[in-house]
Amino acid sequence: MFLACFVCLLYEKHKTELLLSYFFIFYWVFVSNRIYWLEVFGDSGIGLMMYFGTATAIALMGVLSFFQTDQR
Repeated sequence: MFLACFVCLLYEKHKTELLLSYFFIFYWVFVSNRIYWLEVFGDSGIGLMMYFGTATAIALMGVLSFFQTDQR
């Protein structure tokens, strides 16, 4: 992850570097730790809906950022 971000910064691809970091954090928090979150929420339907809703919203923001034009 560090190497990928470093290469993006060397080639001045700041948006790509930020997206890489964004999706890595998304993966780290929501995907790789899903068992922990499911244990925390247990059988709570509201908690699970919050988990999936938050994860979906963050993924959607990341995907939408691909279509944003650069503002200089």
